[in-house]
Amino acid sequence: MGRGIAFNKRVGEDTEEDKVEKIFTLEDQNITKKFKIQYTFF
Repeated sequence: MGRGIAFNKRVGEDTEEDKVEKIFTLEDQNITKKFKIQYTFF
């Protein structure tokens, strides 16, 4: 596993679509809310 496609990227920078191998999504709305609350403070 490498560094990730967002390594050294800044907010608003584009990523190369050809490097995307997997996309993970949260399907449970309760878990999605917890992530939104937790990561709005960073």
